[in-house]
Amino acid sequence: MAQRFIVDEDLPEAVAVMLAGMGYWAKHVRRISLRGASDQTVFQHAQNQKATLITADKGFGDIRRFPVGNHYGIIVVRLKKS
Repeated sequence: MAQRFIVDEDLPEAVAVMLAGMGYWAKHVRRISLRGASDQTVFQHAQNQKATLITADKGFGDIRRFPVGNHYGIIVVRLKKS
C-alpha cells in the first residue's frame, strides 16, 4: 500500500497537492471538512485513514501524548519565517 498523508490546516494546501502529484494519497484537512477541528479529531481521522499526519503544530511532537509506535506517523515541520 502506498504511503498516505493527512496535511494539517497550518500548512498550505499545496503540500497535499504536491504529494498527490508525486503519486501519494494525500488530503488536506480543508478538503475533508476538518477545518477548525480539534487536534484529537484530526489525529483520529489520520489514524482511521492509516495515514501519516503532516503538521506545523508543535503539540503533535509531544511523545507523551502521541507515543512513537502507537500511530501511523506524525511529521512536525518547522517553517522558516519570512
